[in-house]
Amino acid sequence: MIKKSFLQILFFFLAGIISVYGQQNNYQLANQLMQQQKYEEALPILQNLHEDNPDAFVFFDRYIDCLINLTDYEKAEQVARENLNSQRNIDETALKLAEILHLKGIKMRQNCSGSKFWIETEIIFKCFTKQLHQ
Repeated sequence: MIKKSFLQILFFFLAGIISVYGQQNNYQLANQLMQQQKYEEALPILQNLHEDNPDAFVFFDRYIDCLINLTDYEKAEQVARENLNSQRNIDETALKLAEILHLKGIKMRQNCSGSKFWIETEIIFKCFTKQLHQ
């Protein structure tokens, strides 16, 4: 009985190490692809890492960066809002959302200057920028 429990614990421990090692390799590969500006190839890797480890900000951050580089601001905003709604890394996620909204606002500035969206984006971005400089 004790031997069986020990083997089960050992198995789960080794499975965890293998899983972490595999994630580390995937993360390194995704970073390499991002550095080579191969965002389309990095995207599914980063998405899987984020979905498998939703509490790990580093995976969320790189996933969002990849979406931003692909100018998929809608998806980046959706993922950031989901992270906020799940109460994960609230401060960091809110700052990332402000960045997304700011970039989205710059892209849309000519079309909707003075709109509620633009004003909201500027207020959020200024608020978080001010907090960073304090």
